[in-house]
Amino acid sequence: MATRTEPVTGTLRRGFAGLDAVAGWIDQVARVTIAAALLCAFGLLLFQVLVRYILPFPVPWLEEAATYLSGYMAMIGASVGLRAGYHLQWICCATHYRYQHSTF
Repeated sequence: MATRTEPVTGTLRRGFAGLDAVAGWIDQVARVTIAAALLCAFGLLLFQVLVRYILPFPVPWLEEAATYLSGYMAMIGASVGLRAGYHLQWICCATHYRYQHSTF
């Protein structure tokens, strides 16, 4: 009995290629979003410094908005780095653990 592995494999390959294209598009949107958030946070902090010396009172929500933007930049940046193949690691701890417990 003949099995139909080639058409299914071709269909799956096309499906995954489409999924990879969508993920690449989302990656590009995420990179543009991070760049816009970085510029916005820089502008907010610069505006806060300038307003502090011009107005008699500071604007309290500017620093918090910049803090929230940095959190979003970190989360979106982590997803972009994961797609690119980068990941966070503590090299000194990994090296110490590797040499300390090298029973593998």
